[in-house]
Amino acid sequence: MAVLAQARGESTLAQRYAALVASPARALAPGVYLESTEEPQRARGEVLARLDLPYATAATALADPLAWCSLLMLHPNIKHCMPGSGSGGVLLDMTMTAQREGLFGPAYPLQLTWNTVTRDTSHLVVELMAERGPMGTRDYRIGFELAPLEGGSSVMRLVYSSAFTATGLWMAQAYVSTVARHRVGFTVVDTDAQGRPVLVRGVRAAIERNTMRFHLAVQSWLAVQQLPPAQRVARAIEAWFDASERHATQLHEVERDEYVRRKTAEFASVLGVEPGPSRR
Repeated sequence: MAVLAQARGESTLAQRYAALVASPARALAPGVYLESTEEPQRARGEVLARLDLPYATAATALADPLAWCSLLMLHPNIKHCMPGSGSGGVLLDMTMTAQREGLFGPAYPLQLTWNTVTRDTSHLVVELMAERGPMGTRDYRIGFELAPLEGGSSVMRLVYSSAFTATGLWMAQAYVSTVARHRVGFTVVDTDAQGRPVLVRGVRAAIERNTMRFHLAVQSWLAVQQLPPAQRVARAIEAWFDASERHATQLHEVERDEYVRRKTAEFASVLGVEPGPSRR
């Protein structure tokens, strides 16, 4: 479980979250904290966030591979996901694309091994991993951890990490220096002459953006669990876009109608039917 073991130490998830709340750490939103690292051929992002749901409710909703396919497809670049099986256990068969200024490039297949490492009355740990990722990445991982908080809420931790082959690193650096040269992440790395915050750029910024996209996907999927199953996908699509627009500087790529149209069509291709009515 290396993707989650990093930086966890001996502290429980609730203790780590409490320490962040008590520290001067800058929250991206109420109860949401992000950190990231970049090494020569690896980058990693992590979000800790409070959920306004009891642990049992959230754990039940997220202990299923089909639920993970549904929430992962809220990410703008994930076009298809379907659980299957392989020699290593449960596989999520996915298709991803690279987005370029609102347009989509070639499709890339990705198979993630899905594994519930821990599930009990106070701790859920799920890991998704692939030895080879899209566009020259390797050791592609998403780790998720959930624990209860006092007062009936819970805390989640999502870690997204990827290593790069030599070709993949070249592709990533080319992308952030050309198409994404104006794109920023969330971490403040400096202040300018006017005292305004300077946000991180480059590969680390790209990892931060994707980490937040996955975090918002989890949040959005959990937010619709009280609805009838036939309505959940359509409402989750809208919830994800609304949440992403609260971080528009980093995450805005397409307009609402276009995102909803694309995602509705993508879910329909997987489900075989339109994913329920919209609230609009």
